[in-house]
Amino acid sequence: FTRALACLAKYGDELNIQATPDHLALSATNSSKSAYARVRFSSRFFERYEVTLGVLDDEDEENQSESVDGQVLVKSFLSILKHRTVEQSVERCELAITTGQVNLPQSQRTADEERDTLEGQLIVMLHCKHGVTKTHRLLLQSSLTRGAPVVPPSSPSETSRIKVGPRAVKDLLNHFARTEGQGGNKADVKLLWFFGDTQVKVKSQDSEYSKDAMQIATEIAVDAEEFDMYEIASAPISLSFHLREFNATINLANGSSLPLNITFSAPGMPMFVDVDSENQEYLFVIGTSQVS
Repeated sequence: FTRALACLAKYGDELNIQATPDHLALSATNSSKSAYARVRFSSRFFERYEVTLGVLDDEDEENQSESVDGQVLVKSFLSILKHRTVEQSVERCELAITTGQVNLPQSQRTADEERDTLEGQLIVMLHCKHGVTKTHRLLLQSSLTRGAPVVPPSSPSETSRIKVGPRAVKDLLNHFARTEGQGGNKADVKLLWFFGDTQVKVKSQDSEYSKDAMQIATEIAVDAEEFDMYEIASAPISLSFHLREFNATINLANGSSLPLNITFSAPGMPMFVDVDSENQEYLFVIGTSQVS
């Protein structure tokens, strides 16, 4: 669960939460709207999982949602679960979402109760050794983003499909170190991918920082036989995308040792990466661009 949050934090600052009776979905979108990530946990993933939508009157029932939705700052949430003392002292973590909806018909709510409906919370309870319980409360804001991006479908004959283990991709990406950008921050490297009939070539794009500095270009070639499945619709295809979000995706999948299913159609169209396990579903959508 914490690894999933760490991955989502690389995609965006705001974590969208959607809880239904069947699953809990966490998603994030980057600031430029060029990358989206969603991790969906089945109710079976948790030791105990319950979603109560509240008691509504007839007026509210018409607009009742089948899910509980909200948004929190992902780094605030992650800092609670990744605190240095959590692994050593915490025995159980309990999450509770209060949307502020009081369990009274609207006609019976007071003015104060009506105002409180705007203030939901994500409550994180850490049950530690020796009976100690630490409680953290995060403001739950209204979620503005729901569902994966809508992309025009492409015909099967135009869709390329690749299946590969995350370890193989991680070893490949290790050759492309993230360079120093302005202010000493890590620059988001952009990689150029060339998909041929029997081979994949990956090349780093020249950095936009420090034009006077020495640039090191890296190019790696991998045989298609290294992939579990390699079906390119109309080779050769060349496209480019940023490393930051893709690298976060690989790190998450590598922690679960699950293969990546990658599909794409043409430069400028999104690339989809999905990973399925028994009680978890990962979906990542990363924007691509034409190689100039």
